[in-house]
Amino acid sequence: MKSIVFLFWAFLSFETSAQDGTVNIDSLVELAKSQVGVTYKWGTSNPNVSFDCSGFTSYIYSSFDVKSSRSSKAYGTLGEKVALEESKVGDCIVFSGTGDGSKTIGHVGIVIEKSEEELKFIHCSSSKKHYGVTVTDYYSSNYTKRFLQVRRLFSSNSNLDTLNLKTIIPDTLKYNTGIRAILQDSKGNFWFGSNQEGACLFDGENFTYFTVSDGLSDNQVRTIQEDQNGTIWFGTAKGVCSYTNGIIENHHPNTSTLRPMPVDENWELDDNYLWFNAGESAGVYRYNGEQVDYFELPVQAGHSNFRDFGNTGLSKGKKGNLWIATYDAVFGYDGKTFEIIDGTDSSLTNGDEYLHVRSILEDSKGNLWIGNNGLGVLLKQGNSILNFSEKNELIHENSDRNGNRSHPGNLKHIFAITEDNKGNIWFGDRDTGAWKYDGTTMKNYVIGENLVSQMIWQIYEDVNGGLLFAMGNGGVYRFNGEGFERVF
Repeated sequence: MKSIVFLFWAFLSFETSAQDGTVNIDSLVELAKSQVGVTYKWGTSNPNVSFDCSGFTSYIYSSFDVKSSRSSKAYGTLGEKVALEESKVGDCIVFSGTGDGSKTIGHVGIVIEKSEEELKFIHCSSSKKHYGVTVTDYYSSNYTKRFLQVRRLFSSNSNLDTLNLKTIIPDTLKYNTGIRAILQDSKGNFWFGSNQEGACLFDGENFTYFTVSDGLSDNQVRTIQEDQNGTIWFGTAKGVCSYTNGIIENHHPNTSTLRPMPVDENWELDDNYLWFNAGESAGVYRYNGEQVDYFELPVQAGHSNFRDFGNTGLSKGKKGNLWIATYDAVFGYDGKTFEIIDGTDSSLTNGDEYLHVRSILEDSKGNLWIGNNGLGVLLKQGNSILNFSEKNELIHENSDRNGNRSHPGNLKHIFAITEDNKGNIWFGDRDTGAWKYDGTTMKNYVIGENLVSQMIWQIYEDVNGGLLFAMGNGGVYRFNGEGFERVF
C-alpha cells in the first residue's frame, strides 16, 4: 500500500454551534422530539424521512456539532462513560443487540428526561411494536435487560468540535480512471473505490492506496460498505474483500464452490446483511455476519430478453425487500417471491430497444427508480411503470435510445440515483451531469465547465448531509447549494 501525507489545515476547519461553545440542551431535545414518528430504515439518516438508530443519534448530535457516529458500536468509545444513575439529559444510552445474552452494542438512544425515579430516552426502533422514532420509559421497558452503558458526549454543556470539509482540496486523490464508490465510515474517514486503480482511504491527513498487490481481489471497486462491527467491505469486479486493522481479507469463493441457493431455503433477508455484485454472474453475494455466500438469480433459460445479468446496482426497500439491478432486468425479492421487470413490457421498450439498467433506488415513499443507459429513467409506482424521462420530455425526439451520446438537456444515460435528506431525487447522467427532482420540477447542473466528461458514477450523502459526486474523470465534487466545487 502507498500513503501520501497531506497538510491538514489546508482544507479542513473546526466549528462550534454557538459562540460560547455550549450545547443548548432544550434545543437538542426539541429537535429530537420533532422526529417522533419518522420511520425506521436501516442504513439511513434522513430527517423527516427515515433513520436507523445510529442515523438518528448522529443526526441529532451533529446538528449541534457534537462528535457522533453512524455506527452504533462506535458509541462504546465516544465521550466519557458515566453510571446510569448519573446520566443527564443529552447523554447517549447504549444497548446490546436483540440476541439472547448479547453483550455487543446494537442499539443507541438519547436521554431526554431524567429524575431519581424516571428515565426516558428517544431512539429509532426497528421493533414491530414501536417502529421508528419513539420515546421509551426505560424502567418500564425490556431495555433494562439490554442496557450496557451511558456515554456523555459533551461535558458541562461544552460543545465538541466536528470535522468538516470547508474548502477545495488540491488534486491529491490520484485516480484517473474514475471513482465508482464513496463511503464515509463511522470514524469519519473517507473511502474511495476506483474504476481500475483499487481503493483509497483518507483519514484526514493521509491518502493510503490499496490494490491487488495489497490483497484486493480486483482493482475495480464497485461498492464500499461498513458492517455493524466497523469492518470495511469492498465489492470488486471479481469478488468481495474486507478491511480490518490494516489487513485486507479476500472472501471471494472459488468458482467451483459457487452454488445456487433455493429461494425457499436460504434467500433470507435481514437489515444488517450486506449484498454485493457477483461480477458478470447471474447472481449476487451476501455477507450475513459470518460468511459470504453466492445466490443465483431466477434467470429463465432460453428467454430472448435475458442476455446479460451482471449486477449493476442494489437497493434495499422500505419494507425490507431487496431490488437487484442487472443489465437486462430488475429482480425484486420480498423474502418469499421474486418480481421481475424486463423488456417484455411493450410500454418500456419498442422495436429494437432494450433495457440496459445501470442504477436503481427505492425512495422513502416506496417509489422505484430505474436508471437505464439509453432509455432514460423508469419509474415504478405501485403496479404501474412509466418512462419518467420521456414523460418529462427529457429524451430528444430523434434519439436512438441506445448507448450513443445524448443531446444537451437529455436524461438518458443514468449511472447513479440517490435521495437526499430533504427527499429530493438526484440523478447522475453519463453525458449531461447532475439532475435534481424535487417532486415537481427537474433541474440540470453542469459539474465543472472544463471537465472532459460529465459522467457521474455515484452520488453520496456524507454524515453532515453534504452531497458528493464521484466523477468518471477521477475527481469528487461537492454540491454547495448552487453549484459544485472539487473537494477530492
